Amino acid sequence: MKKQYIFATISIFMWSTVATITKLLMTEINNIQLLWASSFFACLFLLVVNISDGSIKILKEYKLKDILTSALIGIPGTLFYYLFYYGGASILPASQA
Repeated sequence: MKKQYIFATISIFMWSTVATITKLLMTEINNIQLLWASSFFACLFLLVVNISDGSIKILKEYKLKDILTSALIGIPGTLFYYLFYYGGASILPASQA
């Protein structure tokens, strides 16, 4: 049970710094580049976690239709959410974002 509290604390700390880090990154790159970079590193991190966990083998059970259906459902919602978030963060001060 103690392990869950440690992970929750780490998650809260990391999530609380997202607005400030986003604002700092947007001084160097635009919101589309930030979206691609954050998506790339999220996919890379999840791939490493799944490989180290051994659950990457489950991907073999999915059919192409299942993967396409998941992508059609998940990508637009996430894409628009982060486009609006990064767009709003680019015009707001970091303390308000």
